[in-house]
Parts: sequence; C-alpha cells; structure tokens
Amino acid sequence: MRVGVYHPLSRVTLFAMPLVLFGMRLLEVLFFVGIAGSAIVVIIATGEDMKELFHKDEEHDIQKTPSA
Repeated sequence: MRVGVYHPLSRVTLFAMPLVLFGMRLLEVLFFVGIAGSAIVVIIATGEDMKELFHKDEEHDIQKTPSA
C-alpha cells in the first residue's frame, strides 16, 4: 500500500522548506519592527504637535515702522 505520492521535486522541497520557514520568520520580525517604529514616530510627532498647538507664544517687541 502506498502511503504518499513520490514527486521528483519532493527532495528539493524537503531541503528548501527550512530556508523558506526561516525567511518567513525573518519577514515577520522585520514587519513588526517596522510597525513598532512607525508607532513610535506617530507618538513623537503627536506630542510635538500638541506642544506646538498649546504652547503660549511669547510676546516680542515689534518695532512699528514710523508713519510718514
């Protein structure tokens, strides 16, 4: 009784599968590191925007041009 089907590429797949799985895990890690980096940038940008939005402007002495 045959349990499986033999295919000529099955040996290649057997040796390539660990490399494919490693590549998948590496891409997952890179993806989540990128997402975390983007979240940090959004948090920093939001903080700076809020600081600029609610910051009181200091009054500067502006010299008026003399009227003619």
